[in-house]
Amino acid sequence: MSLKNKAYNYIKNNIIKNEFKPGSFLIEKEIADILEISKTPVREAFSQLDEEGWVKIVPRKGVVVTDVSYKDIFDIFHLRELFEIAMLDEICDTLDRRKLLEFKSIFENVEQFSSEELNAYDDEFHSFLIYSTENRFIIDIFKNIFEMIQRLRFMEKKEYERVQEAAREHLDIIDSLLKHDVINSKLYLKKHIENSKKGFLKIKA
Repeated sequence: MSLKNKAYNYIKNNIIKNEFKPGSFLIEKEIADILEISKTPVREAFSQLDEEGWVKIVPRKGVVVTDVSYKDIFDIFHLRELFEIAMLDEICDTLDRRKLLEFKSIFENVEQFSSEELNAYDDEFHSFLIYSTENRFIIDIFKNIFEMIQRLRFMEKKEYERVQEAAREHLDIIDSLLKHDVINSKLYLKKHIENSKKGFLKIKA
């Protein structure tokens, strides 16, 4: 791993985990000292993160962590609705049945898992659907979306009951997919995405 990537990953991971909070200024020298590297790779990492929207380089002021706006959340979930629901037409009949049954077993027993584990399984399930398209352009788009959703989770800190409820919503989707019922699988997925959107929009309410 290059020194620039080391700095990039450190900074972005701390933004995602809400350790570097929106509006806070990041000090080049402090990060360089923590990582025991020179300031140059940190500066290069800042430049890439600025291009990707994680930070904003403000002339004569410094580097500030960007916030997630109401519009950002709306746009993220609008994109999810457009792509995830539409792609079921293509993948519904070819999904790995064994994998679907594995996810079903997990979501039938949500009380056995922590919030962190259920969120990870949520990401894994949706990634499974995305990767099943075998479309590298869609996959690249959703990598960024899932990172943003992880950030929103750290900001929101849902109650455990809501995390369980969200996890159980996958069961109707999975049952429909197992029956190759694309119409109902799309309806249940749309409902699940809409519920997630409503929850995250409350952060900005």
